[in-house]
Amino acid sequence: MKLIKLAVVLVALMGATHAFAQTCTYGSPDYNTPNCQIQNSDNDLRSAQELQEANDAEAQRQWQIREDRARARIAKLRETPFYGAIAASSDNYVAWGGGYKTKEEAAQNALKNYVGKEAKIIATFSNTCAGLARLKNGGIDTDIVATDPNPEVALDKAWNQCETKYGKNNCGMLNNNKPFCTGYDYGVADK
Repeated sequence: MKLIKLAVVLVALMGATHAFAQTCTYGSPDYNTPNCQIQNSDNDLRSAQELQEANDAEAQRQWQIREDRARARIAKLRETPFYGAIAASSDNYVAWGGGYKTKEEAAQNALKNYVGKEAKIIATFSNTCAGLARLKNGGIDTDIVATDPNPEVALDKAWNQCETKYGKNNCGMLNNNKPFCTGYDYGVADK
């Protein structure tokens, strides 16, 4: 524990001027007594309670500064586009790349991850989720991609748009019914 010089001053009620000083340890039993005073670097005498309140207020102020800085960094990251791209072909295999600074980087990565037949990029997006549906037994030209910040809504939108275009029970979801999400709020993953 840090040693702090404490001056304890007792003044008799009837005009007596007796006083004495005592050195004690921060947090010791006599630290929180009403007569205990602490001399700070400005030679200002304050009670232990006043000093603790000042320390608590400063700690709260410093915490708020850190919190405000963290919130500002998060806000900036949320505004930063993180791109994703989906590559597909008629063999129903899908690959994707996400978390890139440009659409081109995301597309290159999606094509690099592709192991099927001649793939092409069917969608690029940023800071959101994408759902992918396709006409059953249809080719790449029947793919429906829908985006939404909510992963489940993105899947529902793709499914509904596919059924609206090709009819009920004629669509299937690609990527095992998982959306593709990219952006600060998602990390980079197919959820």
